[in-house]
Amino acid sequence: MGLVKEGKTATLGKLYQSEVPLFGSRTYQMTIPGTPTGGPFGKNALVYHDEMLTTEIGQVSTQFDGPGHIGVRTSDGGFFYNGRDPLETYERGASGRVVGMGALGVEFVAEKGFVCRGVLLDAVAYKGMNPLPIPTTTDNPGIVTADDVTGMVAAQGLDPIGKGDCVLLYTGHGDLWSNAKWPAMSSEDRAAARATFTSGEPGFGVSACEYMASRKIILTGGDTSANDAQPVGEEEGFAVPCHTESQTRRGIWNIENLDFAPLPEVAGAVPWEWLADVRMAFEGIDLVPEYRPELRALDGEAVTLVGFLVPARRRRAAPAAQHGLAELCPYCLPGGPETFVELLADAPIAFTDQAAVVTGRLELLEDSLSGYFHRLHGAECVDDPAA
Repeated sequence: MGLVKEGKTATLGKLYQSEVPLFGSRTYQMTIPGTPTGGPFGKNALVYHDEMLTTEIGQVSTQFDGPGHIGVRTSDGGFFYNGRDPLETYERGASGRVVGMGALGVEFVAEKGFVCRGVLLDAVAYKGMNPLPIPTTTDNPGIVTADDVTGMVAAQGLDPIGKGDCVLLYTGHGDLWSNAKWPAMSSEDRAAARATFTSGEPGFGVSACEYMASRKIILTGGDTSANDAQPVGEEEGFAVPCHTESQTRRGIWNIENLDFAPLPEVAGAVPWEWLADVRMAFEGIDLVPEYRPELRALDGEAVTLVGFLVPARRRRAAPAAQHGLAELCPYCLPGGPETFVELLADAPIAFTDQAAVVTGRLELLEDSLSGYFHRLHGAECVDDPAA
């Protein structure tokens, strides 16, 4: 952690919804049992909603391939990471029913997590095509080779890929159902996007994965469903070989269906890391917020913010609030009050599900009944922050 010089956050996860592209017969179906599920209870007539989810919870939308996901069938039986036979490692419940992966469970990876240098390889810019094509021959430009990996690193001015890195690949294929685009698409457009997305995908060829393994990376990721070029890779006849070469053979895990459309870079915009860095401290018997010095210096000044609008629905509320992350769950707030800015506008602000550039005068709130820590007076959405 001492090597971290600058902290930036980006939301890379994609939304979970019944119509998103899924592999094979996988499904995602959420229902609300009862309307509402329970109640009313008590003199206050309390009611509540539950949700029921039917899905392959670790293998739909943005998904993580851990130790128990990929193996190979050998003459001696199943072979998974570390030479484990799943029949010997399964966690079993009543009547011998398999209820978990045992020693191959993803929870053992999750307990540690990843702290790494993130290397985002922009294959779209490098190859000059958006998206990269779905490969149908072994020499198709939709296959990202080892030479392509070293070429992108050089073209992007990055340090060479090395030990402990997490390497992500942008092919443009995932933009077929980006978070920004999907909610507004019609059912017909969604069906067309699903058909194209699931027909094959650009991605890493096996030489790229073998090269990155030789550099001792710990994670691959990308904007497609597998991050392997398919249906054809560098060698014909292999099924997503990076999965077996990286995961089963070497324990290099893989995260799929990432969204590489974070907040746009706007010169001079206040970083959300500054806004979110609020700590509470006692002043006498009162609990008051403490802001980082860089943000305190902007109190009362005209500032620019880039974020996503959250419409206010309460009476006498501000027209909107702004947040650094897109809301992907219709029932959940994407963060606490320190990650919102209350917007007070002289004219109504038109809602958009795209990232918005907003200007106004910043006020840091010391004791606000609204629950926010930050407020923007004279808030206005602008196309050009210099305008």
